[in-house]
Amino acid sequence: EGELNASEIVIEKEGMAKGSIFAEHLIIIGKFEGEVSANKITIASTGSVKGDLSYSRVTIDDGALLDVNFHKIFEKFQNVRKSVYIKKKIKNV
Repeated sequence: EGELNASEIVIEKEGMAKGSIFAEHLIIIGKFEGEVSANKITIASTGSVKGDLSYSRVTIDDGALLDVNFHKIFEKFQNVRKSVYIKKKIKNV
């Protein structure tokens, strides 16, 4: 599986990603399956997440579907790209 590095990653409502994500801020409005390491994770009410989430801060809206293991991290994650928007299905990021 691949991985995606960016300061901000947005998985939009119709978007789906599967793999590993490293981000300053990850916003999940659509679907994600895999591993995440992020300073901040925001999961919208329409979000669906399966996997392992490592985070400094997390916000979960009522209605989000979760099948995850949470891991609190205390170090700030550094990344390489600015922003990534996922509008369609991506199997291996």
